[in-house]
Amino acid sequence: MRLSRTVAAATAAAALAGSLALAAGTAAAGHEPAPRTPSHAAPARPQLAQTAGTLQRADQVLRPVSALLTEVLRDGARLPEAQADRRVAEAVRALDTVRTATPARASGHRTAADSAALVQRAADRLEERVRALADAAGTGDRARVDTTADAALTGSMDLLAALVAGGNLPTAHMPGLPTHTGPKAHAKVPTAPEPPAKSGPLGG
Repeated sequence: MRLSRTVAAATAAAALAGSLALAAGTAAAGHEPAPRTPSHAAPARPQLAQTAGTLQRADQVLRPVSALLTEVLRDGARLPEAQADRRVAEAVRALDTVRTATPARASGHRTAADSAALVQRAADRLEERVRALADAAGTGDRARVDTTADAALTGSMDLLAALVAGGNLPTAHMPGLPTHTGPKAHAKVPTAPEPPAKSGPLGG
């Protein structure tokens, strides 16, 4: 399956810097990434079909979002209200499909209900951010457009990450990329050291 150019446009801004840094680190170490060797058999055909359906629904969300981003980020562009409303309506229809058609799956430490709630929350947040971007696009306020565009880009990546964390899209397996989205992927936050015990005679 070939991803559309609009999916790449929506994800590139958030992912490019990290990808280049990882690639540079690999090259500096003098190692060529080894090809992935599957450690288990491919999922059954129905599950593969469900995953492909999720990818298609995500694509249908990102198309209008990336189109809106491209249109509002043109220098000096003030988007006509009707055009912005059309993009919002397209995105909301696609997000509604994600909300209703994405299978709820247990994944890692998450129950099926937890995974479904995660995807729902990401879809809701992205809808809010797309609406905010469309509102900003009609003002011509460059700073406001940039702020809401950044939020919409992040929200797009959050939705994809939620679909991965919920078991609806496969995790990354390319050498150099993180493969965990659960708590183990996060560094442990050090706790404050205990105050030193007081020395000297008791009751002094």
